[in-house]
Parts: sequence; C-alpha cells; structure tokens
Amino acid sequence: MMGLGDKRILPEDRYDLTVIMGSLGYPNLNDVVYSGGLDDVVEGISKYLPENIRVYVLAESIGNNEVEYKLKDNLTVYGIPCRHFEAGEEYEYVYKPYCGPIDQFAANSFDSKFIALKKKIPKIIEKSDGQNIIAHMHDWFSGPLGIELQQQRLPYIFQTHISVERIDYKKLFKTGDIQDWRLLYEKESCERADKVVVVSEESKDSIINAYKISPKKIIVIENAIDTNKFRPPTEEEKIKNREYLQRFKIKEPYIFWCGRYVREKGAKELIEAFNLFSRGNPEYSLLMAGFDGYEYPELVQIIKDLPDKVKEKISLADPNTYSDIVALNQNSSFAVYPSKVEAFGLMAVQSEACGKPVVVGNVGGLKKNVKEGCTGVHVDPNNIESILRGMEKVEDNKEEFGRNAREFAEKNYSWENRIIDYEKLYEEVASL
Repeated sequence: MMGLGDKRILPEDRYDLTVIMGSLGYPNLNDVVYSGGLDDVVEGISKYLPENIRVYVLAESIGNNEVEYKLKDNLTVYGIPCRHFEAGEEYEYVYKPYCGPIDQFAANSFDSKFIALKKKIPKIIEKSDGQNIIAHMHDWFSGPLGIELQQQRLPYIFQTHISVERIDYKKLFKTGDIQDWRLLYEKESCERADKVVVVSEESKDSIINAYKISPKKIIVIENAIDTNKFRPPTEEEKIKNREYLQRFKIKEPYIFWCGRYVREKGAKELIEAFNLFSRGNPEYSLLMAGFDGYEYPELVQIIKDLPDKVKEKISLADPNTYSDIVALNQNSSFAVYPSKVEAFGLMAVQSEACGKPVVVGNVGGLKKNVKEGCTGVHVDPNNIESILRGMEKVEDNKEEFGRNAREFAEKNYSWENRIIDYEKLYEEVASL
C-alpha cells in the first residue's frame, strides 16, 4: 500500500483506505444537524485528508429524510434521520450491552442514531470492495457504533471531545442516583477502542485517572481550524458583515459569544456579567449566537428580567437558525467564553484567528489555547466579578491582544499542520 500521505488522482472506485466517521452533525449543510466545535473538527479532518483516503461521515439529518452530500470525490456526508426512544422498546438492547443498567432519563435521551447509522454500514463496506477500512468515531453518541464495527474486525479509533473535568461534570448532571450516561458510553468506548484520541494533555490525564485507560493507547491531537476562513476581515468584508448583522438588531461595538445553550458553556453568567459591564461601557452590545441546548428558554427569561436599557442591547440567536460564525466573529470587538468545562475550546481559537481577544474560563484546554495577558484573559467561570474584570481588561487591551491572537492561532492551530497527525494515526491503525 502506498503511504497514506502521498497524493495522486485516483479513480472513484479505488482508494488506499476508507474511513467511516461517526459525528453528531456537519457544518453548513442545510439538512444536517450542526452541534458546534465537534462538527467543525470532523469537517476539518474529512476535508483536509489526501485524495487517496476516502471518508464517509455519518451524521444526523434535520427532519425525516435521509440526505447525501458529495462534497469531494473522496468525501461523502450522510444525514440520517434519528428519533428518541423509550426504555422497554425493542431497541433498548442497543445501550445495555455498552453500559449496563441505565436509568429512564438516559433511555429517553439516547436516540436511535445507532440503529439508523448501522443500516448504512453494509453499503459502505460493499463499496470499499475489500480495501482497508477503519472506524473513527467522535464522542459518546458514536461510540457504540464503533464498538459494533470493531466486532466486524475493523480497527476502531475513538475520539473524545467531552469535558476533561469529569468529577465536576458529573456534579453538573447528577440528580439523586442518576449517573451521567454520556460518561458511561465514553468509558466503554475508551476501553474497547484500538486507539483513543484526545484533544489536550489535560484531557489525556483525565481519561487515564477517570477510566484507568492505558496511556499507551491514548494519542493527543489538538484541534485545529481553517485559518483561511477564520481570519481578520478586509474593509469590504466588514461592510458586508454589517448588513448581515442587521438581522440581530444590534450595533457595533459588540461582544461575541457562540456555543451550545447548555449550563457548562456559561451563557447565564456572561449575561449577568454584561449587565454590570454595560454600566461603565454603555456603548457595547452583546451578541450570543448559540445553537441547540436546553438552557435557551431560561436565558430568554433572564434577559426579559433585565432593565430595559440593558436587555435591548442583548441579541440571543434562535437555536434553530444558522448563524454565520465567521462574520459575527470578524466584526466583534472581543469574545467571551466563560465555560465551566471544556476539553479544548475550539470557539475561542476561532475568535483568536479572527484577530479577536478572548475572555475564557480557566478550565481544560482553554488554559493553553488562550495565552493569559497576551491573547486574552483567564477568569473564574463561576464568579461574575471575575468575568467582569476579565472583560474590562480585554476591552482596555483589545488592539494589542487581538494582533497577538491572530498570530498565535495561525502559528499553532492550522489544519495544514494538524492533518499530518491523523494521516500517521490512520496508517498505524490500518496495519493492525
């Protein structure tokens, strides 16, 4: 077999390796779910791999129809309809083999992605016609699918994107005797996979300590971004972006936040900190371009209860409406991500690449991805005063921090450099 990094033009029916990649969603496809940074990583890997590696991404569709996107000769994304199911249904066997007895809450929350995606596998294997195939599954919801493929003698890579602070994370989600079922899936997948990919050294240590996984099977590959896409805007782009901003009904200057509307992303704390920040900086607005997540209704109510002069400056994007993250980053003054838990912190790096300084929670990968006093500020995400002080410091130094942020992101987090690590990993696993 030729080296996987070698590039050449190949017939559509002939590749040196096929990768079946499980994801929650995929960016910028009308009929496919988008869940945030994880999907951005899947996009980066799948698009930057060389032509002799064929990739099939299995994601969740929006609605009830299966969709197929041929994005490159060697890249196909399937959006497959999934549904939630109840404990006791015929498909209850899906999760029990992988994590043992599980509570009703978990049963209701685990969807039939496994069943839906599994139906696609035989056709993909048939297309590969005996060539090398590996499974590369991302995060807990794809883990059982990877285990199933491993049982068919396919090498299995499991990549975890879940938070590194697992003890604190359990506290966030534990109610009574209910366990965090996502961690159960993750643990089982880490134990069974041939290789486990984590996105930071902190995450590696957490995996080892929490799940007693051998360090020999864990590989650290930091996330990356498209630095040609996420970059400082030209003057013409700024003007065009302002036209797009009109739909959010706010004016520049504004502070930017992006992420899922869930507790661990710190959206509630950011709103409270902005309420205080606006007293000394009345010219600023706050744009929150979130998606997905159970916290959205609560955030809407919190904003309604604010004084009129503050709430009119806050725009909370509808989670079901796509937002142009590049444009919103580019025209912002700075970004704030007071995450309580974060394995890597891709959204912060995207903002840095656009030349924007960032305020981040002092947790997980953010401690490395944002250089304190250089590209941004680290804060206590559970302390409103700490977030406020961070916002004030970044506002005072936004020009200098912004220049540093772009240089730092471009040097350390481009896909052109990172994809080599995945090619080496695939070549190693394909030889197992």
